[in-house]
Amino acid sequence: MKNEYKRYFLQNWKIFDAFNLPKNFVVDGDLDLSDMGLDELPNMSTVKVKGRFDCSHNNLVSLIGAPRTAKHFDCSYNKLKNLVGAPSVTQVFDCSHNNLKSLNHSPDFVDIFNCSGNQLLSLEYGPRRANVYDCANNKLVSLYGAPRKVQYFCCAYNLLNRLIYGPVRAEIYDCSYNRLCTLDDAPRVAEKLDCSYNDDLIPGRIPSGIQMLLCNQRTR
Repeated sequence: MKNEYKRYFLQNWKIFDAFNLPKNFVVDGDLDLSDMGLDELPNMSTVKVKGRFDCSHNNLVSLIGAPRTAKHFDCSYNKLKNLVGAPSVTQVFDCSHNNLKSLNHSPDFVDIFNCSGNQLLSLEYGPRRANVYDCANNKLVSLYGAPRKVQYFCCAYNLLNRLIYGPVRAEIYDCSYNRLCTLDDAPRVAEKLDCSYNDDLIPGRIPSGIQMLLCNQRTR
């Protein structure tokens, strides 16, 4: 096993093995199992992690065995095809750079959600509430399932023709590098809307609630 030393951690002056934790164990800090060459996770399905749980940069195809809760959950840069086994309670959830085609089993409420770099066609089953939502670099043809209000929303580098079902309110909304032809479904309120590099875009009527518009290198 690569970087096997990572499985051991110190808590309350005792050394614990992350691969053999007692039932309902609570990790007071972070648990780092990243870059260990893992094909599967040890069974931690009853474990709570108060800090960050990091299983990124492995060879995982499943999250079965993941902790029940974690403040920050990072499973990026794996080979995941689904999120079965993911914790239902977390503040930060990063599943970027996998092979996901669905967001089923993702948490309902998060502060930061990152599903960029996957193969998603829509955002169905994704979090209903999030302050920061990054779904860039997918194959999105629809924003169905996106939260209605966010602080930051990025759907750049996708295949979107329209912004229907996207957030209606955002501080920053980045929909650059798509195939947009209209902004009829743009958010009603946004401090900044970036729709640059949508070659066929004809902006038309812009909602009055958009304070700054970046469009093909032009700023309104």
